[in-house]
Amino acid sequence: MNEKEIPFIKLRQPTNVMNINAPSFIPQSNKNKAAKTLQKMYRGNTSRRNLSQKKQAASKIQSRLRGNRSRTGKSKKWGLPYPESRRDLNFDPELQKRIFEESMYGLNRGLEPIREDIELQSRNIKQLEKELEEIERDEENPDSRFNLGKRADETKKERYLEYEVENIKGIMDKMNKNPEIYSDSGLLETYKKLYGDGDEELIEERLREQYSKPEGWSLTRSKGMRNQNEELAKEEDDLQKYYTKIKQDKSMAISNKEFAKYNKEFQESKLENLDRLDLFKCKDIKAMAQADERLYLDKDFLENKIRPCRDELTKIYIDTFYSIPYVVIMPSPISIETTLYNMAKNGNFTRGTATAMIDTLITMGIMLNHEQRSLFSDPTSLYIGQPFDNWLLLSQFYRFASSGRTTVLKHMKKNPAWTSGDARRNPEYPRVTGILVDEQRTRVDINGREALEYTLNLFEETVKERKLKMPGGKEMTDNDIEKMKRYFILCLIGFNSPNISSSAPQKFWLYNYYLPDLNRIIVKYDKLYWKKMGEGDRKASKKLKTSIDKLKLIKLNLEKMNI
Repeated sequence: MNEKEIPFIKLRQPTNVMNINAPSFIPQSNKNKAAKTLQKMYRGNTSRRNLSQKKQAASKIQSRLRGNRSRTGKSKKWGLPYPESRRDLNFDPELQKRIFEESMYGLNRGLEPIREDIELQSRNIKQLEKELEEIERDEENPDSRFNLGKRADETKKERYLEYEVENIKGIMDKMNKNPEIYSDSGLLETYKKLYGDGDEELIEERLREQYSKPEGWSLTRSKGMRNQNEELAKEEDDLQKYYTKIKQDKSMAISNKEFAKYNKEFQESKLENLDRLDLFKCKDIKAMAQADERLYLDKDFLENKIRPCRDELTKIYIDTFYSIPYVVIMPSPISIETTLYNMAKNGNFTRGTATAMIDTLITMGIMLNHEQRSLFSDPTSLYIGQPFDNWLLLSQFYRFASSGRTTVLKHMKKNPAWTSGDARRNPEYPRVTGILVDEQRTRVDINGREALEYTLNLFEETVKERKLKMPGGKEMTDNDIEKMKRYFILCLIGFNSPNISSSAPQKFWLYNYYLPDLNRIIVKYDKLYWKKMGEGDRKASKKLKTSIDKLKLIKLNLEKMNI
């Protein structure tokens, strides 16, 4: 059959035909249903995947914590939890302790060299005390070689004294017999002023008086006169040498003991200061505790480090303000009001809390109110007295004010407008007074630390009384207020400055202003240290070295963390 003979068969069309020209290949009647099914499947897969990940993460954390706890030993040898399982055989607790102390104190070997030096000085003191006890026993024994040497020494000196008396008497006799020979030279008159008419008792008295003074002890006088008998003379010389040596040993032992005591007390004080918590150490403690949860299992570390840094952090910030060297307190010398409102702009305060702090300072009589500010051509001047409107002077007031007294800040910049006849209006240096007169005209005698603590407490009361909110209407918690207090203290020190217009104001301030100034101070102290070392002033050089170490540690801490 050829192609022309094939019959044409008409097929029956289905009732539900897919239209290839339609916007979708999915039949219109099932489109919405399919979309909903796909969305449910996607949401289900995503939520199940997230839940699975959370469960796995939680299981890993719990497993690790249980493993850490089971591997933690009970030894307190290192002051830190001590692993004992086979899995932790390579764990070096001494290394962990050293890393922790290096991070906290900025010392290559942590606190170990200081502890070693304290032990060394203690051993030196014991050894020197033992030597002094032996010398004292010799001194108390009348027949000891020491006392025999003492008698030989006194005998030789008395022998020399007798010789000197006879010699001077003989010279004066010659001069009295022939006064015309010696009168012109004035020698006779000089001898008569010293020894009168040449009486032996008077000559001896004057010589003893002369020899009692350090400048009167010539080399010959200190050795005395040897015995005419050579055998006795040799024995006396040996005994005298022994006596003189023991006297020198005693003097040296006393001096070395005093210096060893000074070194020990100095290092103990240094250790105590280093071990005192401050804001830097708390940051290190937090980082270490987060890195190793086993630290929470050490009772001493938990009670003396973790909990104080968590529960008393604002107090530790206040302690830091008063324990750091005063030379590192370098905030911007601009208006208090401007500084506080810039804190609000940067998000560390709110506008309401900045106003609350300003009102607090005005109420206490520390800061100028608006009426008082209008009386001064420059209310931010460092030299207008109190109250004032200068952020730098505020930090100096809190640090140096003494209750009921005026403190002159001679470490600060001298007043360029100062004249000796106008010291009241233009004082030579800035000054702060530990006397406040509040808005009710009540006088309050207060020191700087009391004023700072009272300021922070009154600020908190003011914020709560006004029921201030956080941005977005969120309730302001106690923790929010404590953070503001701590930021206030950081700005008082100068570690932070809210007055910099920059995309990263803290880093810009730190690296372009604060740290360069701190470097200059370190260089200045270092030059003074080497000067004192050259002069042989060991105590002054030790104090300067400690100050330099503190400044370098502060610099290191500021560089390694973003305050």
